[in-house]
Amino acid sequence: MSAPVVVIGFSGVSLPLGEMPFLKEWSATGFRAGLTFPPAISSVAAWTSLITGRGPAHHGIFDLYRRHSPGGQQLRVLASRDIECETIWAALDRQGLKATVLNYPMTFPAPKINGNVMPGSWVSPKRLKLGCYPGTLYQELGALEGVNLSEPNAEQLLRMLVYLLKKEPSDLSVVLIRDKNIDFAALDAQLKNVIEAAGPNATVLLISEPAVAEGLCLNDWLASRGYLAWSGPVDGKVLETADLNRQAASIDFTRTKAWSPPAGGNGVYLIEPDAHLAEELSSASGVSRVWKQQQLYAGPYQELAPDLVVEMSNSGVGTILGNGPAIKRGVTVPGLPLSSIAPFLFYTLGQQVPGDFEGSVPAEVLDPAWIENHPLQSGAAASDREADKPLIAPEDEEEILRRLRGLGYLE
Repeated sequence: MSAPVVVIGFSGVSLPLGEMPFLKEWSATGFRAGLTFPPAISSVAAWTSLITGRGPAHHGIFDLYRRHSPGGQQLRVLASRDIECETIWAALDRQGLKATVLNYPMTFPAPKINGNVMPGSWVSPKRLKLGCYPGTLYQELGALEGVNLSEPNAEQLLRMLVYLLKKEPSDLSVVLIRDKNIDFAALDAQLKNVIEAAGPNATVLLISEPAVAEGLCLNDWLASRGYLAWSGPVDGKVLETADLNRQAASIDFTRTKAWSPPAGGNGVYLIEPDAHLAEELSSASGVSRVWKQQQLYAGPYQELAPDLVVEMSNSGVGTILGNGPAIKRGVTVPGLPLSSIAPFLFYTLGQQVPGDFEGSVPAEVLDPAWIENHPLQSGAAASDREADKPLIAPEDEEEILRRLRGLGYLE
């Protein structure tokens, strides 16, 4: 196995190094950097970009849902098969390498790769039993002491990661933590366990996505200004496309000019063109800028994006901490772009970096001696390769879900 790489992501959580003595000392001997995210990008789209090296208009993931067709008003919930670019774990699988993926978006149904995949909190607990790969993984992880797969928190996810690192090490291990109520002292201890289990030859990255500012409810704002008319109340969670359609039924589209999915998000869909909406919306409290589709996206899936995308007022800057054999010691970098992470991962895993990635390998955080001994190799365009093959074919998945709903196993 090549020198392993471990990536631990935190969605909307900043790591207070002052409360985490181990992490503070560990990161001081590696690198620390700000991490800049593309404007108005959703959390799901950002994490998908991180593992594909491409932006939303190329990988096709703008949020948990997208349009059925360009310019249409009907939306559908997305799944792993909807990622239109090859993921890093699929690329590694082609090379005979192994990956572990825990609690990551757009991994249901689980891609059939050499390794372990647990979609986790991105799917309902009942679906999770079907969504892990291999099929024994759900039972295996659920049997660990102190682990509740229905609501895995930060400590539990890292406990699973330590278990898998020790039992069957992977070339790449990726876990995403979405828990907002974190005991940082306990997290510090668990991160120490992870780094020790990964071993001295591992490269470890900790990535913190900036929190999204609470503020404007788009549909309330649109309704208050006559752009949207309600036909009834909105209720229920969104797990499937049928849930999106049920929520959309609460909007009176005969009297609506613009709307945003009640499920949430920062996209606005136009039923009628309006020259003044973007300008009005940009002056709303908490809004930094309103982007038109063509200003924000350029690529084959651009027209599946919302017509307008609202950027809320926040820094848009996260953090990244890293350490390992390839890392320059004790360096602080003002900022790295999100697009640099996928090239970094491919490079440190000893793989050719696809030629059409949108970013480049961040040499400023790498040890010059390592670079000299490990020359960068550019490869074929990632777009020349096929997207991931999920464990379950789309038509089979729909049939399985239909039968399970009929039996009462799914809502």
